Parts: sequence; C-alpha cells; structure tokens
Amino acid sequence: MFLNPIITADAQAVPIMDAASRLRVGKHQCSVGALSKVLAAALGLDEAHCRLIGKAAVLHDVGKLYVSALVNDKCGPHDLNEILAMHQHPIFGHAHLCAFKQTPMLKLAAVIALQHHEKFDGTGYPFGLSGDTIAPESRIVSICDVYDALREDRLYRTKIGHNAAMQVITCGDDRTKPSMFDPAVLNAMAKNHEQIRAVFDSHHPDVEAT
Repeated sequence: MFLNPIITADAQAVPIMDAASRLRVGKHQCSVGALSKVLAAALGLDEAHCRLIGKAAVLHDVGKLYVSALVNDKCGPHDLNEILAMHQHPIFGHAHLCAFKQTPMLKLAAVIALQHHEKFDGTGYPFGLSGDTIAPESRIVSICDVYDALREDRLYRTKIGHNAAMQVITCGDDRTKPSMFDPAVLNAMAKNHEQIRAVFDSHHPDVEAT
C-alpha cells in the first residue's frame, strides 16, 4: 500500500497521483527499502541498523503526496516549473514525517526523505549537499533509488535491464554520473550486483529479467 500507515487527512488537500501511479510508486518504495537493506549489509553495517534503513527507506518518496498530480502523472519530460515543483518533494516529505511522534525509524526516514536526491559530488537537490555532509543512510538509499528507477518503466522513458542499469551507475550516461555516488557505496553495489538484481526481481516479478 502506498505510504501506509503514515498518511494524514492533510495529504488529501492537494490533487495526488492517480491509482496506477500510486501502485507503481508503492512498488518502487518497497523495492528501494529492500535494496537499501541489502546494500547496507554489504557495507558491513550491523543487522539492526540494516533493518532500520530498510524500513525508513520505504518512506523516501512520501513528499510526492504534496506534488500536484499534473506533475506526478505527466507523460513526457517536465518543464522548468514542473522540475522545480518536483524538487520540493524532499522538503515536503521531511516536514510530513517530522509531524509525527518521533521514533528512531521516523527520525531516520525524515533524513532520508530530505536527502535522497542529494549527490556525493554536490549536484543534487534540494540543498546541493556533498560528501560526508549527506547522511550515510541517505547515500545508500540514493543509489538504490536510481537503480530501481532505471529498471522500471516511467511515464517519460522506458525501463532498462540490470546490466544496462549497472553500466549507467558505474560508467554514467547523459543524466547519471558515478561521481554522484559515495565511492564506497558504489563499490559495494558493483561487487554485490547479482544480489541487487535478485532483490529487484523479487519485488518486480512482472519485469522481464535481463
């Protein structure tokens, strides 16, 4: 279920994404959570911390509840104003999660929601953070988010297979550069890419394995 159980009546004050998009995003969120847990383990984090990261990562896109459906569900590239609107979703997600009684999971989820589009080289958003100024958990979720997005069909582009996605992440393309990722996290993903593939496939059984 999309973002359950943390949805409030306030979230319904804006037009949200349609049912198909909600299903897609919900599947994406769960997959990113599972991928983040596995990658955290590959980096040597203790089991309890890995579980915490996996649970918190599921809420990374909660801020999209506050972005207009006209932007969330648009077929085709976004214009500048739509890009700027979409770039606000980490801030919305952080505020949304901070509004609840704080637990260790929600505290971490709020940080991840705010920082999952920050890039190690400083080219991300919303604040252009770089390097160690980005929480280590957010650096893990960031690369898992990119991988999962590359493997899925989106309204504005067609999915690619596992090998092609890893090629993009490790070598770059016109939108993605290896410098965007923490080198240690990138190295762990490359070394454990078959496990990453297996986790993705288990959450996306409808996606052809490539």
